[in-house]
Amino acid sequence: MSSRDAALYAGPGNTGYAVIGRLRACTTVSANAVYGEFLRVEAVVAGQATEGYLHKSSLLSVPAGLPILNVNQVPWQTIDFSNRLGLHPDVILQGSDVTVDNTNDDFYDDDLPLSLKLESGFELRFQAETSNGQFGSIKLADRQRSPTGDWWYGVRRVDFATSGGQLKIDLRDGVSEFSSVTIMLGLPDSQSIGVHFLDPFGKAIPKK
Repeated sequence: MSSRDAALYAGPGNTGYAVIGRLRACTTVSANAVYGEFLRVEAVVAGQATEGYLHKSSLLSVPAGLPILNVNQVPWQTIDFSNRLGLHPDVILQGSDVTVDNTNDDFYDDDLPLSLKLESGFELRFQAETSNGQFGSIKLADRQRSPTGDWWYGVRRVDFATSGGQLKIDLRDGVSEFSSVTIMLGLPDSQSIGVHFLDPFGKAIPKK
């Protein structure tokens, strides 16, 4: 039973997902699965049986033993990043390709070339390629480096790198300039790969 007036969403999140119904307090619902902080439920909306997603806090109690859904079992929501994208001067966008051209620089300054504020989980699909076949990486960090002090201090980062034509993952914990963990993927950098990042609150975005 719903504990308050609540929105029923088309997917497991309240950012970007369509509201497919409004539930009044004390509405009876039937929960059949869980994904993060959201429950997949069935409820009567405008006289019709409707399945949607409801935040756990909207129920008086959450049934125990519900099956847990994975990312392939929930609807994914497209989010347009075009209005929240900041570009580094060396970044070139051509269709779906992102190119960092620093041929005129002796050393790339390691600032984040693309700055995005993400409000949900997301999927990153990419192919890493360098002009000289040596080293390049896609770096995802929780914040930009400080203009003062060491470039690595306090910055938690995951690097998807190509070195010698092979892909690897470097994890940085922000306490030294070196990677804390390196994972060799055993894949050539000519191969396109996809990575899912799950949102701890249960929101997700769609596959293409």
